[in-house]
Amino acid sequence: MSSSSSVYIYGGKSVEVYPPSKTEIQSELKEFGHPLGKTYSVPTAEYLKPKLDEQNCILILPGGSTIKMSQDLVGCAEEIREAVRTRGWNCLAFCAGANLVCQEVIQKVKEKISPVLDSKSLLGLLPMRAKIDFPPFENTAFQENTGRIVPIYTSSKEKFNSYWNQGSQFEITGKEGDVPVVASYYDKESSQIAAVQGKYGKGTVVACGFHPEISKDPSNESSSIKDKDDEKSSFGRKEYLHRLFKAVGIHGKGKAAELEEEFNV
Repeated sequence: MSSSSSVYIYGGKSVEVYPPSKTEIQSELKEFGHPLGKTYSVPTAEYLKPKLDEQNCILILPGGSTIKMSQDLVGCAEEIREAVRTRGWNCLAFCAGANLVCQEVIQKVKEKISPVLDSKSLLGLLPMRAKIDFPPFENTAFQENTGRIVPIYTSSKEKFNSYWNQGSQFEITGKEGDVPVVASYYDKESSQIAAVQGKYGKGTVVACGFHPEISKDPSNESSSIKDKDDEKSSFGRKEYLHRLFKAVGIHGKGKAAELEEEFNV
């Protein structure tokens, strides 16, 4: 996939995409060095569908409403699957968008586990289950739809802090190794999976339950997220996001271009 691959960022008000997520993805892509002329906004499935005949593009699914986004994208779900499977599209999905690439989404409310969406309403690109409001994310503060800064550990044991807004943790339902875990919540050895990277046909799919694209606390936009415990650390939220960009074939310029070709995201 070349540096000039088209990037399509899905979602708008009608499907209740989380505005800070989409806006900051656009900003981060610009800083990363992806050409502005190759970055497109597709507010609904109606706008996305005709683009899916193209080859080797990238689809980004921001955070937002899993249900609203699903209700819209179901109209071109098969076309998305075909584009990833046979035309080399890659997909990068955050928070609610990450739920959509799973084969199942469940929620835990007062010890009762219920399905949020059936499999026909999901893209099902990766063999895994998205779990909403499971420990340690089940307490009242999270139920009140408030975000939080949480520690993230990468598969290579790097640590940084990231904004989290009711995103899922994931459970792999396929064969071990089919969907490598690339980040966990809270603990180096945690089973609380925060991000994964897998293959679907010719395409690469990255699902991320948290928001590394968000640099400001949405509840206090004058406050930048302190993503590093040690200010001397060279690794943080932005560096991880840039790794995710590169994992799905988005190539940057300057320092971003110096990232290794092979890495554990």
